[in-house]
Amino acid sequence: MEENNESACKMSFEFVTMSSHTLEIARRLRNSTDADSRLLGETVIDVSELSGETQRLLAQAAKKDGTCDLTPYFDRDMSRAVEAANRLIQSNDSDLRDVSRCVLDQAKAIAASRTSFLDDVRRVSGDEVADKVGRGEWKPEPPSSSPTER
Repeated sequence: MEENNESACKMSFEFVTMSSHTLEIARRLRNSTDADSRLLGETVIDVSELSGETQRLLAQAAKKDGTCDLTPYFDRDMSRAVEAANRLIQSNDSDLRDVSRCVLDQAKAIAASRTSFLDDVRRVSGDEVADKVGRGEWKPEPPSSSPTER
């Protein structure tokens, strides 16, 4: 019997893991009086926690039914933090430069993961479904109560 691999999952996810030193800097920056520094600190901490939770959900999904909600990870708005990081990447303060690079790396990782996911949806289900998923308009149909024959 030949197996059809057309529907096999080919997506990949990227996550940026922060060192304890970087997280320490981010916690300090979170209390800064400078709005850009504060935003960078908050973003590094929030996205690090979100990345860890997403990794946990993906691992659970792999063991169970293969489904999990990726919306919080994919829809994290990084635009303001990326703008702040681009302003602070040239700072004389090496901690600000390091955290700025981390924010930019986190934004790239989320974008790459989302692109990989949408490409896989497009490959398996077609452009129309992928476009709906990308706009947040697609809802999966509830599972049928009768088994499907194969």
